[in-house]
Amino acid sequence: DMTALRITATSPPTIERAWCADGHGQGSPIVTTTDGTSDSIVWTVGSEGDNLLRAFDGDTGAVLFDGTGTGGDTVRRFVSPIVAAGRMYVAGGTSVRAFTVD
Repeated sequence: DMTALRITATSPPTIERAWCADGHGQGSPIVTTTDGTSDSIVWTVGSEGDNLLRAFDGDTGAVLFDGTGTGGDTVRRFVSPIVAAGRMYVAGGTSVRAFTVD
C-alpha cells in the first residue's frame, strides 16, 4: 500500500516504480536522511491498521525497522510521524508516543 517512484535522469525524464511496501495501515509517510541528502529512510505508521511505526530504506524499500515495541493507542488515517530534536513523535487518539531516533 506504499509505492516509491523514481524519476530517471534521461531526456525526457521518465517515471518508474522504484519499490512497493506494506505499511499495514493508512498512515502518511515521511522521509528523513542522515545528513540532509543521503541515506533516506521512509517512516510510516500503520494507521487504522496495526498502529506500528515502521522504517524502510528509501532507495530499495528494504525493511529497516519492523515496528516491534511501538504499538499503542489507535492512530487515525493520514497521521504522519514528526521528527524533532532527535525524537520521533506519533499522535494517537488519546496519547502521543515519543521514540529516540538514532
